[in-house]
Amino acid sequence: MFAQWTLAGFEGKLIEAVAVSKSDVIYAIADRSLYKSEDDGDTYTVSVQATTTYYPLGDSHSFFVEKTILIKGEDSVYVAYVSSGIDVVGGLLSNKNFGNQWLPVLGAVGSVHGTLFSRKDFLLTSQWSQVVVSKLDSVYGGQFQYVLNQQLPDFSHTSSYANTPFVKFYESSGNALFAFSKHDTAQFWKSTDDGFSWQRIISLKQKVSGVAELSSTLYCTTVDSGVYRSTDSGGTWVRSGLNTTSLLLLASSANELYAVSDQAIYKSTNGTDWTSFSSGLPSTFQPTALAVAPDGKLYLATDKGLYTSGTLSTDLPGNVSPQTFELSQNYPNPFNPSTTISYSLAQASSVRLAVYDMLGREVASLVNERKPAGNHFANFKAAGLTSGVYFYRLQAASAQGQFSQTKKMLLVK
Repeated sequence: MFAQWTLAGFEGKLIEAVAVSKSDVIYAIADRSLYKSEDDGDTYTVSVQATTTYYPLGDSHSFFVEKTILIKGEDSVYVAYVSSGIDVVGGLLSNKNFGNQWLPVLGAVGSVHGTLFSRKDFLLTSQWSQVVVSKLDSVYGGQFQYVLNQQLPDFSHTSSYANTPFVKFYESSGNALFAFSKHDTAQFWKSTDDGFSWQRIISLKQKVSGVAELSSTLYCTTVDSGVYRSTDSGGTWVRSGLNTTSLLLLASSANELYAVSDQAIYKSTNGTDWTSFSSGLPSTFQPTALAVAPDGKLYLATDKGLYTSGTLSTDLPGNVSPQTFELSQNYPNPFNPSTTISYSLAQASSVRLAVYDMLGREVASLVNERKPAGNHFANFKAAGLTSGVYFYRLQAASAQGQFSQTKKMLLVK
C-alpha cells in the first residue's frame, strides 16, 4: 500500500526526467540542469549545469523536448536529450560511479533523440525512425561506435512536425524487445536478437504514450482512449479499462501497473480494475516521467515539482511463503547513504527490526509491527550517521516461537 504523495523537491518547477539507482541516488532534470540527491530528496546538488556556450540538456524553451535518464547497473548513468527549436539539438552524456564528471559522447550530438534503452552489453538509442546499437564500453570511452544504424521496417508518420522524436523501447519478460512510436497512429516493432533486426507487428489507430508488462501480459496507455492489453506479444490489442481517460505515462512494478493522467495516477493488480491513489498531488498537473525505485517507491515528475509515493510496498517480487525465518545481508554493502534489508517470515509474526552502533545503542527502528508470512524488506537511511560498522537485528515472535538474528553492515561516506 501507499500513503499519500509528498513533495520530494523542486516545488513549482518543471521536472523533465527522473531516475533512481539501487542505492537510492535520485537524478532529476530541471532548469536545463541535471540534479543529484543522495539523501532521498532532502537536498540536491547540480551534477551538470547548462551554460551559455554548451547546452548539455537542450533548450528547455523549445516546442518539442525529450530527455531520458538511464541507470545501468551499479556505476553507470547516461542522459540522452533532444531539443527541437529553430535547430535540432541532441546528444548523449555518460557518467561513471555516480560522480560529477560527465562526458559528452562524441559523434552522438545532433543525432540521439532523447530515448535510451539498455540491453545486455549494448545501449540502444533512437534517431528519427532508426535504431542505433552501440557498445556500452565504447560509449563511456567518449566515442559513439555504431554497431547498427537501421531504419525500422515499414515506418511511416503523418505528423507535420518532422523533428519529433518518435521511438521508445520496452523489454518483455520473454526477452523480446519492443519499439513503438509515440505519435500519430501507433506502430509496434519486435526484436528477438538484442535489437539488431526488427519486425513490424501491428499498428494502432490510437496515440500510444507508454508500454509496460504485468504477469506476461503487455499493456499500453493511449492519450485518448485509456488502456489496452495484449496477450500475444503485441500481435493483437483489446481495451483494458479507463476507456475515456487520457493517459500520458505507464509503468509497472513486480505486481502492479501505474497509469498517469493530468489529474490522477491509477494502479491495478490485474490490468483491468483500476483505482486512483492521488492524495497529495496537485488537482491538475502535467506528468513528464514516472520512475519505480528498486525499493518499490514511486517518483512522479511533473510541471509542479517531483513527488514521491511515501510508504513502500512490503512484498518482494515473486513473494511466496518461505519455509524458515531468515535475515538476509543488506544490499548494497558497503553503502551510502541508504541500503535495503530483506527478511523472510515462515509464519505471521510480531516483528521488530532495529539498527545499532558499535556500542549497542539503537540508532534506528525500521519495523515494529505484526507482519504476515512472506518475504519483506525495509529501507535504512543513514544520512545523519557517521561512517563505520553498524548492526541490524531481526526479532520475530510467532506461533512457532521466538526468532532472532543479527548481521553486520558498513557505512562508508
